[in-house]
Amino acid sequence: MSFFRNIKEIIVNFAGRNFAFITTILLLSLTVFTIFDSFGKAIHLFLYTTFVATCLAFFTDFLRPKKLRYAIRRMLIILGAIVLITDLFFAFYYQGLPDQAIIEVLLATNKDEVWEYAKANLTSGWLYAAVVFIFLVLYIASQQLIKLKRNSKFTSFFAFWLVFAAIFTVVNIVKDVCKKKDKTIVSLTSKCCPLVRTCSHIYNGINNLQNFELMLKSGNAKPRLLSNNSSIPYVVYIVGESTSRHHMGIYGYRLDNTPYMSKREKDGEVFKFTDVISPNGQTMLVLEKLFTFYRQNGKGKWYEYTDLFSILKAAGYYTTWLSNQEYSGIWGNNGRIYAERCNARSFTKLRSSESFSIKDPYDAALLPLLDRTLVQPKAKNFIVLHLLGTHQEYSDRYPNTFKAYSINDEQGENEKMKMERADYDTSIRYNDSIMNAIIKRFENKDAIIIYTSDHGEDVMEINKKVAGHGDICINNRIVEIPMMVYVSKSFREKRPELTKRIQQAVNRPFMTDDMIHSILDVMEIKTCEYNPQLSIFNDKFNANRKRYCGKKLYKRK
Repeated sequence: MSFFRNIKEIIVNFAGRNFAFITTILLLSLTVFTIFDSFGKAIHLFLYTTFVATCLAFFTDFLRPKKLRYAIRRMLIILGAIVLITDLFFAFYYQGLPDQAIIEVLLATNKDEVWEYAKANLTSGWLYAAVVFIFLVLYIASQQLIKLKRNSKFTSFFAFWLVFAAIFTVVNIVKDVCKKKDKTIVSLTSKCCPLVRTCSHIYNGINNLQNFELMLKSGNAKPRLLSNNSSIPYVVYIVGESTSRHHMGIYGYRLDNTPYMSKREKDGEVFKFTDVISPNGQTMLVLEKLFTFYRQNGKGKWYEYTDLFSILKAAGYYTTWLSNQEYSGIWGNNGRIYAERCNARSFTKLRSSESFSIKDPYDAALLPLLDRTLVQPKAKNFIVLHLLGTHQEYSDRYPNTFKAYSINDEQGENEKMKMERADYDTSIRYNDSIMNAIIKRFENKDAIIIYTSDHGEDVMEINKKVAGHGDICINNRIVEIPMMVYVSKSFREKRPELTKRIQQAVNRPFMTDDMIHSILDVMEIKTCEYNPQLSIFNDKFNANRKRYCGKKLYKRK
């Protein structure tokens, strides 16, 4: 018993000795409660923040002499205060906290741009009044906490809270290690304590920019064209997200959730391809093959291969990348590399791969960007629209006013399955409306639009426990994707033979890692890497190719 009393005394003494420092760090970290709409998740983060603050106190507690310890702690508190002000500024003006994407933009911004931004946004007297008010509130709160510290019972409770936060965090780390996950570590380094989160974002941002520059400089950015007979004024590629053809009315699904595309197919405007799969179950792995000559199980790095956008620029096309996906981070770099290769690029939002939420904006936010692109078109235009499509959380992919399906419309073994499928089917219906809105903008032009999803989604049909996608749990639902080609009236009239070739290809077995060959074939552009046997639209297409999804041989069921 004396051993446990000694342990308790050490912990209580530590808590009392470091009370001021830990509570100050916690007060400067209150913005964690602004991140989630779930109070429970915010409490989890606050426990992680308590653990981080305790670790900072523990490691600085050993520093000698005392002046060095106090100096380092004051520096940490000053930096924490600066981060707090920055967080509050972004929360007020941009309805979110700065993430890695924002950090990368700041790192890449020159001093003149910083000064112009400061003059435009940091000269308001209300802003400085708000800062003074916030610190006044924090000061009053700290004084009240100091009074509580003098109460021995409160000090014991504070010590208990530190121990509870430590046990809670360590248990979650151990659980993640057993499950081979890093969720808790990511929360500790990138999502809880604002000071640590910002330092982590700066470190990762610098590394990411270095990797980004490496990828940007690699590959053949000045390709040699063997022939160029391109003449199509508008070629548009829509990259969907997490959309399974098994949940689309146009592919025979029980719910009519693709009314626009179904009608356009009936009218002969849209051709539906029936046997198309993705090479992987993750966006990043699909994108690296979609617009380069890098194929499944290819040698070397994807960014060392010639990309489509460099070819099209050499062929006289004005290339544009419009995206509602991530701007940066490990998952966002692929799309951003392509965006940098284009003549023009625009993202609806600066969002990183580590963003807490991808609730907004909805894909409709891409339409104004497209409209601006079409105001002053060039003679030949190639436009990519990268959607958020039907990515989880499915209910976040469409406005509340768009709600179309409920659990009463769905089939499933339990209410959870039915709810997931209701949200997913509604997101597909919203996706159908976005595609229709895009097509409308090209109805009176000489245009072709190709749509594929990056990968599909298993909505608790094969994996009954959870909905989602990925290479670890890859299955047919995850890789069997929709592919549709829209051709305008003008296109059909001017290119009847090409239209016929597209129509005759709808039942061919295809995997999207060969999409670059198919696009170049349609556009009549040839390079030394181009192979007509890999183009789904070509009469020489090799239909006997073995298709591997991840590392598994694909077999259609």
